[in-house]
Amino acid sequence: MKKTIIADEYYDNFVDYSIVNSNIRKYREKAELTQAQLAEKSHISTKYLSRLENNHYKGRLHVYVQIAIALDITLYDLIGNAKNTEDDFLNQLNLLTQNITDNKKKMLLENLKTMKNYDF
Repeated sequence: MKKTIIADEYYDNFVDYSIVNSNIRKYREKAELTQAQLAEKSHISTKYLSRLENNHYKGRLHVYVQIAIALDITLYDLIGNAKNTEDDFLNQLNLLTQNITDNKKKMLLENLKTMKNYDF
């Protein structure tokens, strides 16, 4: 099996880092943690966490994973944008279909058309 490594820059077109960074603060406050406590649990410095929360830095994927684990939330919760779920859905769909063949895209479209006709 071929292993593919995707650079963090690959996600730049799909992730609004200002939302991710504001979500860090939102979920940290919801968990009633200080920046120092979350930084320690995430294995990053308090200064780095502060700069993320204040949108001075764009974090690396592995850092966001560490923060999500420390907050006991999913990475999707952290990167999600509840205010703009349509764009979020379209971005995910675009990401998932980016490297598939035209034939698979046609099959996917037919499946979506079929699903639209059913109530689940």
